[in-house]
Amino acid sequence: MKVRNRSQPMGANDWKSRLNLSESELTYLRQRCDGLLVVYQSMMTENQELRSWKSQAEGELQAFRNKNRLLEEELQACKDDLFKMQPRSKVPDSEVARAYDDLHEHIASWVEAEISKSEKEFRRCNHGPVPSLFRCAEVPGLEEFLSTHPISGGEYLLRCVVLATLRKLIFADNIVLLGLDDWDSSLVRRIEQSMIETKPARDDEFIDGWRSDTLSALSTSGKLQRSRRNASHEIVQEVLDTVEPFFPSIRNTKGTVQRLLEKVVNPAVALATMIQTSSTKYKFFPDITSRNLLSTYTLNKDDLSIAKLIDVSTRRTLKVDSPFQADEQGQIGTQIMLLAPGLYRINTSTAPLPLVKEIKLIELFKPLGRRRGA
Repeated sequence: MKVRNRSQPMGANDWKSRLNLSESELTYLRQRCDGLLVVYQSMMTENQELRSWKSQAEGELQAFRNKNRLLEEELQACKDDLFKMQPRSKVPDSEVARAYDDLHEHIASWVEAEISKSEKEFRRCNHGPVPSLFRCAEVPGLEEFLSTHPISGGEYLLRCVVLATLRKLIFADNIVLLGLDDWDSSLVRRIEQSMIETKPARDDEFIDGWRSDTLSALSTSGKLQRSRRNASHEIVQEVLDTVEPFFPSIRNTKGTVQRLLEKVVNPAVALATMIQTSSTKYKFFPDITSRNLLSTYTLNKDDLSIAKLIDVSTRRTLKVDSPFQADEQGQIGTQIMLLAPGLYRINTSTAPLPLVKEIKLIELFKPLGRRRGA
């Protein structure tokens, strides 16, 4: 066999053989390329279809989410309506007002009884006239007031001090429910705030109803009742601590603590619980404090329609037909002291509704005369 030398150039037959082989490979590659191109075009078409389906599905999903959100809002609105329609043991305004009026009477009765007991105790241990039982406790203007009205002035002073102390300890606006601890009180406030911030926000009627139901349920628990009893005893001591600088002999008579608890603090706590668990909002106005007792300004006869006026000299409650004498401007006297703030029901759409008038101590410019026909 003759072997061709590699260094020799290829002949025509060699080139033709190689060319035939290359054309065969090229044909195969072209066919392969065409096949891949078909697959690619098929995949592109399928990808476009998938993208179109995805876009359509996303649109349908968003529409479903919107519809679901609307349905959830409608469902929540129905739940809210059902919640509002639930019967509640709403306390009438008249009952709240009567309890507040009764509290004034309880305080006045307790003050009068304690002064009488102190006088009797002094006479039992001493001879001679009973000295003044009251002190000004460094309150500006109070010394002159007590010297001008040595008997009635002291009684009205103590009534004002006691109510101002109860206002701070029991009826303060920041007290959610008397006896409820700070953590639970904060939780109630946070839940109410979340109801305002949520979408859709709850209206005032819903929130007030929720608070009333929640606090009413908590109020009947044994834990809170025990806490409220403990708080009541602490309040008794704080009231006595506040009264003592004005009435130093307050602790000298036996049974003072128990009488204050039963006659004054317990009724005040009952009224506060009634107000704090109500779905109706109430407010005491104007505010009074035990360090800002005297408030002097002129009153006229028109004030009788908005306040209860008590004449400091006669202790009589003035009425529209009382025989007082007004000057040319209609002025009848000077307010000495605000004995009790008024009680108002708070409405969101209208002005506050007065339920109990303020009680003001007044010094008339001229003494009361006689009624006509008397």
